[in-house]
Amino acid sequence: MKKIKSYQVFKIIVYIFLPIIIGFFCWGKNEAYETNIALYILPFLYSLATIILEIVNRRQNISLPKEIIKFVCFIRYVIIPFTYYMDFQNYNEFYIKNKDIVLQIMCIELISLYVVMALYKKKDNSKYLSNYDENYKIFNIFTVSIVCAFAVILCMYPSLIFRVFTNVEGSFNLSSTVQLIYNFGIVILNLGILKFIKNLKTKEKIKILISMGIILISILLLGVNQDGDISRWTMLINLVINIIILTKYYYRSKKIIGIIFSLIVVCVLVLGTFIKFNDDEVNSANVYEYITSEVINYETFDVYFAGPFQIDNAVEVRKNNEIDITNLFVDIFANCPIINNYLDKSETTPTLYNLEYYNSYIAKDKICPLSGQAYIYFGIALSSIFSIISLCLAIKFNNLAIKSNNEFQLYVNMYLSLILSLATCLNINIIFQTIWISILPIYIIYKLNIGLKRRSAE
Repeated sequence: MKKIKSYQVFKIIVYIFLPIIIGFFCWGKNEAYETNIALYILPFLYSLATIILEIVNRRQNISLPKEIIKFVCFIRYVIIPFTYYMDFQNYNEFYIKNKDIVLQIMCIELISLYVVMALYKKKDNSKYLSNYDENYKIFNIFTVSIVCAFAVILCMYPSLIFRVFTNVEGSFNLSSTVQLIYNFGIVILNLGILKFIKNLKTKEKIKILISMGIILISILLLGVNQDGDISRWTMLINLVINIIILTKYYYRSKKIIGIIFSLIVVCVLVLGTFIKFNDDEVNSANVYEYITSEVINYETFDVYFAGPFQIDNAVEVRKNNEIDITNLFVDIFANCPIINNYLDKSETTPTLYNLEYYNSYIAKDKICPLSGQAYIYFGIALSSIFSIISLCLAIKFNNLAIKSNNEFQLYVNMYLSLILSLATCLNINIIFQTIWISILPIYIIYKLNIGLKRRSAE
């Protein structure tokens, strides 16, 4: 009860009072700079939405998807306006052309998400893997076959193992099928080794440390997509899932796991950031200066957390292009193995978004926000429809993860829950790419294992 009360105090200070203070700060800066958009409204709206939600859900248990949404919204609606006014003199080139539409999209999305969270009132005190089956076997004829295929791919592309540590962003162009087998092989080996370590007859702390080493290696290997780009979201999602599994294995040592987990999160974020923004000028002497000037600023938060400038660019895409349901079909299946070979990827909204952003096909690194993508398809009235659906599904899959009885089932449900919880920072293309390459194969193997187990029982 003390921990819960402490967390409630934390939320009151950080999610209610701090946004109000920042809101007044932004209001003052807005008057001084005479900016073209009233972003100071967003912190006040966030604080008000949080107050109402906490009153409605004051007796509810903590739900991981809802907590993630609250934190992401805190970044989007409080930190981004704060950094916008702090960095305004340095970043005044980020002129927002469609200020009224952008504010309406962001406000509608926040209100919609918090209404959904307020309506969700289910109580569940169960822990993840509450029905865990100790006898479930990870390695069988199906998973061993995938591991063998993974070994063949490594023989064909040995540099895959080291690409996360080299400055190769954009230089890899793997097929979706190769990336699928590569990711699948790492996940199977990771889960299998963790379970093997769990069954070793040695001290629990030693098993935890070895397991953490295996997890760190696996998340670094999984953190690079088929184009060679670094994905810190993928790293963090896989880290959280592995930590949940470890907590189930070694529940008595959950405090130690929590401490090590926190250290790994910091390492992953810092390491992933330096790999992502690899710069020859960065060295140990100016690391702090680099982080504060190049990483922690308005531009970075705006890009990675679907800020107003990114949404404004999506509004421009709708203005300058004719978008129909065909584009949505291409967005969904653009990264699906086999099917994507027959699709024109030049018509995906991310391609059109980057064309609008750079005015050329020179790069494709900018992420069209989910609410911006919905606006492109359906207009302002339904601009939050994808965000609402994502949140509802995130809560549903979190509940399924709690009821999971083996590692594969947990991985599928938890991965879906986490990626959908972060959906407002992503878009349909990224979400479905994750489903086709990282989740669907695991789900198929899980179903095949069930069928194999039933036949063996007969």
